[in-house]
Amino acid sequence: MHITRELLDAVTHGTLPARVLTEIIVQHLKELCPRCRSTLRLHRRSSLRARLNVAESTGRFEGVEDQVTAGGREAIWVMRLVDELAGQPPEAHAESVRRSGSRYRGRLFVDHLLGAAKRCLPADPDGSRSFAMAALAAVDEGRAGARAATQAARALALIGNSRRIQGAIAEAERDFQQARRLMNRSGLADALASAEVDWLEGALRKRQRRLTEAEDLVSRSVLLYRLANDAPGAARALLSLSDIYRLQGDLDAALDAVYKALGSFERATDPILYLYARYDLAYNLYSSGRFKEALEHLVFDEDEYEACEDPFVRLLRLWLAAKLGAELADASAEPQFLEVRRLLAGRPLDLAHVALDLALLYFRLGRFDDVKKVAAEAAALFEAQSVHREVLAALLLFREAAFAQRVTDDLIRRVASVLERAKADPSLRLDAET
Repeated sequence: MHITRELLDAVTHGTLPARVLTEIIVQHLKELCPRCRSTLRLHRRSSLRARLNVAESTGRFEGVEDQVTAGGREAIWVMRLVDELAGQPPEAHAESVRRSGSRYRGRLFVDHLLGAAKRCLPADPDGSRSFAMAALAAVDEGRAGARAATQAARALALIGNSRRIQGAIAEAERDFQQARRLMNRSGLADALASAEVDWLEGALRKRQRRLTEAEDLVSRSVLLYRLANDAPGAARALLSLSDIYRLQGDLDAALDAVYKALGSFERATDPILYLYARYDLAYNLYSSGRFKEALEHLVFDEDEYEACEDPFVRLLRLWLAAKLGAELADASAEPQFLEVRRLLAGRPLDLAHVALDLALLYFRLGRFDDVKKVAAEAAALFEAQSVHREVLAALLLFREAAFAQRVTDDLIRRVASVLERAKADPSLRLDAET
């Protein structure tokens, strides 16, 4: 991003460490100058955390007040237009905007569409993409100013993010490249827009297992959200950073980032975000082998999950509760896994994960015939679809081990790791893993 007056004022007033400004200058040179980029690559430090130290710039943040008053005539009109568009089939949103003439236009209308696209995440990527494509269509192409560029770049990043969620990695990469080109050409200096694009592109890099790049982007996103006093945005980025640390194997850093996220915004301002953060806390405890602690957190928040309107977070909670039951050899986890399997119908990789989770439970309970059954079902699922040949190879190996009664905890976890990596990298060859 470019140096802005807001950045300089924040350093002058002591609300942003001077070293953060230095880091932004270095990153700017890295992006613009091939010689600087080459030098920095050779002398790159092992961890961005050592340079930025997120903990030093943490603090309590005030919630960002709605920029639009409920009584404003323009705001009421725009919200009606968004509701009107939302009542149409999602695939028709962008075309409706293009054919509407001047009706579906205006900066405020685009901002509301972008907000609707974000609210669809993470459970509804189709809805997010439809609103973001409508926003891109509604951007006034006749305006070459920074505001139009900001809105177009945000829309492209949201479109790319929805494609990333659905596994269209090459298409997502093109969307983000286009967003970056637009930002560079226009000299975009909007902290919130830069934070959002960094956060979403970081999710793509994480999916590609380019974890150092993901850490760079999401760490910068945290700082930019804080600079803009967007506490929920900073919390979301911290949760993404936690996931990156977990994938890097740094579970202490992952837990620390979740605790920072929970402490950075008021629960009442975004109860669903709060519940996602609580889920991430339990999941990181589970990943750390602290199964009883993780279960205690899930039980403590049980009423919150039941009252939550987001079915995706309820699914996550149910699956994690079942996973914990498997680790603790609790037979009551079986109906939970069966319900998760029903809810994930049509998603073969996730169904294979559930099969492995069930196999672990049955293995712990000594139900070896059931281990054979779920191993055979998982392999048959991929054989029938003729997809993910490498995953099929891993599942066939698992099935062979099950029928030869050579299943171990370690084998189940290795095959589960293969499935997780296959979701992130479709080109992955699994011969070495199996």
